[in-house]
Amino acid sequence: MTGTHANHTAGYATRLAPLAALLACIGTALPPAVRAADTGPRESALHVGGRVDLTSDNRARGISTSASRPTAKLTAELLHNAGLFAELELTRVSKVQYPRGRGLGLQATAGYRFGDAETWRFEIGAQHSRFPGARLPGLSGSDFTLIRDPDTGQIVDIQPAALDVSPTTNELFAGASRGPLEARYFHTVSRTFFGINGATVCPSIPDPLRALACLEAGPQNSRGSQYLELSYTHRLSRSSALVARIGHQHVAAWRSFDTSSYALEARIRWRTVEASATLTGARPREKGVYDVKLANGSVRDAGRTALVLTAGYSF
Repeated sequence: MTGTHANHTAGYATRLAPLAALLACIGTALPPAVRAADTGPRESALHVGGRVDLTSDNRARGISTSASRPTAKLTAELLHNAGLFAELELTRVSKVQYPRGRGLGLQATAGYRFGDAETWRFEIGAQHSRFPGARLPGLSGSDFTLIRDPDTGQIVDIQPAALDVSPTTNELFAGASRGPLEARYFHTVSRTFFGINGATVCPSIPDPLRALACLEAGPQNSRGSQYLELSYTHRLSRSSALVARIGHQHVAAWRSFDTSSYALEARIRWRTVEASATLTGARPREKGVYDVKLANGSVRDAGRTALVLTAGYSF
């Protein structure tokens, strides 16, 4: 180093010495907690997570949406420290149960959780369920085609016009939990509960006269349907638990579709992997209303009791 450079360096050091001393004094005066907060990473208020599940049968309130066949599910979740949450769930569903669709079920949920983790906890929110492209076949109760005799011109038959119904469903929900006990309530605010109304149900009545009378009674939509579920979780360890659930689904205007559902689940978690075995099913008020007719001609009860195996990975 030359003499000129050394002189310049010494001059800079002399001018910066008071500033360095002032910063050192400020740092020493700060409380230890503040100094640690300034130097350490800050925790984000927003948490993003996801999960992939492979399951032997996808059940919703005890009823299969995959025609009792294996399927996959992808879930994305947003959580905010203030209690706000949102969840998007994509599931492969049966094209027999949801015809003309893409074989995809989409469920979006958003809400707010609050309360004391040591005592009562609550949640409120809304849930939107749809099946892109799916339309349930039905008949109109107000639009008819008159079939006339070609010779006499007299009416010999009356055929209702075709009317497709969307199974899209919107619900409001509320929940409360304390310790291992939890209760959840859902109320349907969309026009129908998964497409159940006069247009889709009346044509299935075997007696033609009763079916026609049913159609003429009007749309008979299922808005106002209600679902109540109670669950109890017994923790075996930090990574395993047993969960018992019972539920009752009331379908407005169509009591024959009411169900009582039940489930007994054993689950275990290891790091980001979780596995479960669930004995579940649903018993409808009227037998056969949830039967699924497959392409090969066989019939499956979508609510039959079955052991459902699931493996999931969280990320």
